[in-house]
Amino acid sequence: IHTKEEPYQCPECEKTFNQKANLFRHQTIHARMGPCKCTKCGKCFPHRRHLIKHQLLHSRGGAHKCGVCGKRYRLKKYLRRHQKIHT
Repeated sequence: IHTKEEPYQCPECEKTFNQKANLFRHQTIHARMGPCKCTKCGKCFPHRRHLIKHQLLHSRGGAHKCGVCGKRYRLKKYLRRHQKIHT
């Protein structure tokens, strides 16, 4: 039986896995790359390049900010998609 249940969660980035072995394999990313946690908001990323891209949101002021909840988006189309949750 195949289910979409993923009971194994990475404590570093909260990514989930269906097998413990896959979690262990994933955790080597964090060991090799060091911590990939944003010092501004605490969000974690599996790869350093994703963290660097994310940090641009903070340094640029997030370009596109939701007027309701304050979430920031790099692209305006992502902000528009997000804003639908408030309507």
